[in-house]
Amino acid sequence: MEDEDKTKSQLISELTKARQRVAEMEASTAEREQLEREIEERRLYLESVLACAPDAIVTLDVEHNIQEWNPGAEKLFGYTSAEVVGRNIDTLITSPDTDIFGGATSLTRQTLSGKSISPTETVRYRKDGSPVNVIVAGSPVLLGGKVAGVVAVYTDISERVRAERLLESLNQAALAMEQALTVEDIFTAIAEEFKKFGFSCMILPMDESRTRLTIEYINLDNRLVRAAEKLAGLKIETFSIDIEKVDVYREIIGEKKTVFIENVEDVMRQVLPGPAKRLAGALVRMTNFWEAIAAPLIVDDKVIGLFSVQSGDLIKDNMPAITAFAHQ
Repeated sequence: MEDEDKTKSQLISELTKARQRVAEMEASTAEREQLEREIEERRLYLESVLACAPDAIVTLDVEHNIQEWNPGAEKLFGYTSAEVVGRNIDTLITSPDTDIFGGATSLTRQTLSGKSISPTETVRYRKDGSPVNVIVAGSPVLLGGKVAGVVAVYTDISERVRAERLLESLNQAALAMEQALTVEDIFTAIAEEFKKFGFSCMILPMDESRTRLTIEYINLDNRLVRAAEKLAGLKIETFSIDIEKVDVYREIIGEKKTVFIENVEDVMRQVLPGPAKRLAGALVRMTNFWEAIAAPLIVDDKVIGLFSVQSGDLIKDNMPAITAFAHQ
């Protein structure tokens, strides 16, 4: 009887231990599943950060090849992720500038050696070949104490650089005006200073009747001017613009206000005579006059003409500086 009781006691003990082991296994499974859920949530969170970040975020392997390319990078550089994964980052966004390529590879090597890159202003190139001003920063990715790759962040600073360049153009033009002796010298100085900084500008004085504008000064390359004249079938030296026929010019002069012109082609179509109107789009593409800011030239509170700055990348924030300059 005692042996039977002992056997029962052992069986109960073993069952209890078995239940404990099952409970421990269930707890371990629950903990593992919880950990897996947390890891998955963290992964989704990081993917969301990469997707929503306004900056270009790129990860590279130790061979400088792209592993991840977020939507910010797609927007900044113009390549889709599918186009770039596996390609060398420095070859992709620095060509054709050999100096920039050398600087870029130096930064990448520095990061792969385990050193972070402090924010550095530089230039990179988009898919269409156009340059873009950026600040680049990077850090090594460490796994087990070893460098496994690089994460790089590119911030677009084009608008800031453009504003600085425009302000410098205006400042230099103002200084040149102080040295000029005649009105013609002043206009020439303005046009040349803007040309140095990559902006096109036109100065259009009003005639004595105050009903027409003449194109007295334009800082385009002479060959481009002659090509545009040939295409439109006119001569800039003898061409004048009827203010009443160009809505935006009438508004600028009548209200003494500066206007941001988002569609230069529409204005060009109103400016050009008869059959030449159909060539407005071709002229815009030829001259790269995609946007413009036009301000009234004012002397002693009287409008004497228009001052217009043209570029492919002007923004409305540039208007106050151009207005102040035109009213000097």
